[in-house]
Amino acid sequence: MSNAHIEFLRTRDIGEVLNASMYFIRDHFKPILRSVIYIAGPVLLVVVIISSFYLAGEFSAGENLIATTMNGNILLLFVNNVLAILVTIVIIAIMYEYIFLCYQQGIRAYEVDEVWYAVKKRILLYVMYSVLTGIITFIGFLFLIIPGIYIAVTLSFVYMVAFLEDRSFADAVSRCYEFVQGHWWNTFGLLLLAYVIYYIITMLFSLPALIYGAVIGLMAAGGGETSISYFLSFVINLFSSVSYVAIILPVTALAYQYFNIMERKYAPGLSRDIENLKSAD
Repeated sequence: MSNAHIEFLRTRDIGEVLNASMYFIRDHFKPILRSVIYIAGPVLLVVVIISSFYLAGEFSAGENLIATTMNGNILLLFVNNVLAILVTIVIIAIMYEYIFLCYQQGIRAYEVDEVWYAVKKRILLYVMYSVLTGIITFIGFLFLIIPGIYIAVTLSFVYMVAFLEDRSFADAVSRCYEFVQGHWWNTFGLLLLAYVIYYIITMLFSLPALIYGAVIGLMAAGGGETSISYFLSFVINLFSSVSYVAIILPVTALAYQYFNIMERKYAPGLSRDIENLKSAD
């Protein structure tokens, strides 16, 4: 495959960053999807199963929904949400580690075992950093919305900075504020576009569940049967779970923005090209 259109260390505007991200995902979608299925798939399947029991139980509860919820569904929903967050973090880790492999070892299709070896070394750090950045961002939102947004955009680089530059979490946080200076608005605009596309994809895959929920709601209002089989609930949730993979778009866009800012501020790509020219001479 040609790698010119997805080279990392290049200066790009927002549109070019987004385009390069989409090209990268297009060229590497199969190996990335295989890695997601094999690495995150088992936990995602558990999420689908729990969601299926919850959805079927909710629609079957009828007038006793509140009592049923109090008798166990709240705990089930809590466990499901925790696992769903964990799946998202794992997929984020898979995408970043795949990009790191391409950046450090060359752009090619990487096998599942290569990605898994990279992910398992840092998965606990991904979870820990996600929790810590979430807490910091939440505190920012407590003071006012704008500080929360500023912190969220700034700390979105924490994985790239921590792992590519080999920094501790505290050092990475400090570095993020320095790194994003002068490029915050561009990064905000890029993330806004990427997440709009992400949510559109998510909504498309959630349509069956939304449509079925609306139909059940109308039937309940008319006094009809509101039960749903566990099998149908499983099929609906399995289809909706595909939307989890869509998180790779904002992750890839953010990675390319990191390389874009890096090249604009420090020009490592230009320095590399100059060295290559000298070597050729």
